[in-house]
Amino acid sequence: MDSKQEQVYDVIAKPVMGNVFEGWNGSILAYGQTGSGKTFTMQGSLVQQENKGIIPRIFDHIFDFIEASDEHIEFSVKLSMLE
Repeated sequence: MDSKQEQVYDVIAKPVMGNVFEGWNGSILAYGQTGSGKTFTMQGSLVQQENKGIIPRIFDHIFDFIEASDEHIEFSVKLSMLE
């Protein structure tokens, strides 16, 4: 409950993204009681940069990785979400 959005991303999503960059599929699920903070954890706030959730941080991570990669490599990015 006292964790920051960046800490949650670093512990939960960053390892998944490391595997995705190596060619594996990745999934992150948020499960719990209504009002427990799932939506905030996944989406966060787009107004306050420090409160960005897992989803916008994943987008940043993916496109930073692509931008830093060799320009001759072609990428295909697919994302699906279900609520």
